Amino acid sequence: MNFLIHENLPKLDCYLQGRGQIKTFSGRTPPAADLLAAEVLLIRSVTKVTKELLDLAPQLKFVGTGTIGTEHVDVDALQKRGIGFASAPGANAISVGEYVLAAVLELAATAKLELAGKLALVVGAGHTGVQAGKRLAALGMDVRYIDPEPVLPKADKTFGDWSLLAQADVITFHVPLTTAAPHSTLHLMHAEQLALLKPDAILVNASRGPVVHNQALLQRLKDGPRLYCALDVWEGEPSVNLELLQRVGLATPHIAGHSLEGKIRGSYKLYEALYEFFSWKGKRLSESHFMPAVNLRQFTAPTLANQKLPQALVTDWVRSSYAIVADDNDFRVHGVTAEGFDRLRKVYQHRRELSATCVKVPETFLNQCQQLGFKVELTHD
Repeated sequence: MNFLIHENLPKLDCYLQGRGQIKTFSGRTPPAADLLAAEVLLIRSVTKVTKELLDLAPQLKFVGTGTIGTEHVDVDALQKRGIGFASAPGANAISVGEYVLAAVLELAATAKLELAGKLALVVGAGHTGVQAGKRLAALGMDVRYIDPEPVLPKADKTFGDWSLLAQADVITFHVPLTTAAPHSTLHLMHAEQLALLKPDAILVNASRGPVVHNQALLQRLKDGPRLYCALDVWEGEPSVNLELLQRVGLATPHIAGHSLEGKIRGSYKLYEALYEFFSWKGKRLSESHFMPAVNLRQFTAPTLANQKLPQALVTDWVRSSYAIVADDNDFRVHGVTAEGFDRLRKVYQHRRELSATCVKVPETFLNQCQQLGFKVELTHD
């Protein structure tokens, strides 16, 4: 079998070892010569699978994307050709949740905002939204979800609606991009809603660029009142609005989901889908088979009388594990062109998730640290 896979699907070639000929490609579009022989095409969200691309791949039997989003794939065209399809929902959810945690902590430090007791609105109660909400709740925030049709069970979540927008201290977006009625997410956050946000609110978009109307956001940032903003996704990417880039607090090139663990999970989900679709024989590998070792760093909590870890301490621990400001700096220096944007994504050194960091804490802080995502060892009180 001939596999054509994007180079940004780590360890996928290892999972597929012995299953056929593997060829990798970089950039956004696979070479036409490689598509001609490809029977399996495995991609990331930068590759658009259109009818025109499929016409170049007469042998194609299966397409898989290592992402939760599927708007870059013409699923109808695949069905008409009888081509199998799979995505990877939830694979990078932890990574995105930790990106939101890092962004909110960093912006809160800039704003001198204590997050405990404040209101967070999580728009989208799917895999990534739940992981983001879980971590914001671990900071002591009152987390409400907005989602008319949640894909996950509603249990253990508190839902709200857009009437809470003016009260929100943090709002973060975790929805697919769709223009279908009645729940289109195109420009879901538009000028009228941006005007409702309170002064010094924190806004994070790590879903899809057009979910937040970029021009309207720029106008709000120019006209005030002050808004702290982190954008990982952009309208028109890989081209970005340079004036908007200059005005947001944190800017990154669509890498919120780019943890090493998340990428490997995405690769494994595609391996699983292929195993089922082609009814492969032989030993089925486990997800953990090619996962890297854990416990790269260790921190110990000081003796504390309170029931929650201080926000400043959590911020320091998260920064040590994921320096989001370094990604922001790299983007501003090297990613302002379309070519620079794509290159940063291509050469990105996949960060480790917080589970690769061990924190030693008394039992008082066990649940909080686990909810944040750290590996935990207990110390004696």
